[in-house]
Amino acid sequence: FDMKGLEHPFYYDENKKEHNPAIRAFSNALALSVSRTISQAGGHEYDGNHRLTPGRAAAKWFIDHYPLLGGLASHFNIIEDVSYCNKNDIHIAAINAVCGELYLNPASGLSSEEWKFVLAHEYLHAGLMHHERCGGRDHYLWNVACDFVINGWLQELQIGTRPADGLLYDPELKGMSAESIYDMIVSDMRKYAKENTFRGYHKGDIM
Repeated sequence: FDMKGLEHPFYYDENKKEHNPAIRAFSNALALSVSRTISQAGGHEYDGNHRLTPGRAAAKWFIDHYPLLGGLASHFNIIEDVSYCNKNDIHIAAINAVCGELYLNPASGLSSEEWKFVLAHEYLHAGLMHHERCGGRDHYLWNVACDFVINGWLQELQIGTRPADGLLYDPELKGMSAESIYDMIVSDMRKYAKENTFRGYHKGDIM
């Protein structure tokens, strides 16, 4: 449970937790960490970095060094397929939290540090349940609002390197919720109608 004060803790509904992939991923991460520790102690750790693509190496970095985002990373199947990305208009990356799939375009030419930023961005979309919080809002504009929040956080956390392409970042929006930013965007549609996400122009990376 999340403590909101000793007298009023918030308990997750046991009947709904299976529908929250972030909770399940966090549990998996704890189990994975224990398993890795035991393997290392027994001298069975395998280093396969030389076989990893930059995108998969970034995902492995989170699992090895960043427990909370690593928990989310362990939950997603990475799909790196140029043909699939071209067919679905994925310029850099997109995520489907329901299917547990993360789509990376290997032709985007990002550095390993840029991939860390992009993967953290996509994992946070899932962990913050942006796909469910959208409700009846415009899907693309909601995606833009969520991007501003996530990229602001990642800038403060200094995870990886911000890619120049597809980045939505405005320091003046610091501290605002995605819901508040969405309301602002809706009132100024001409300014925000054609923003560039990591999926591409006028494309939401929350699939």
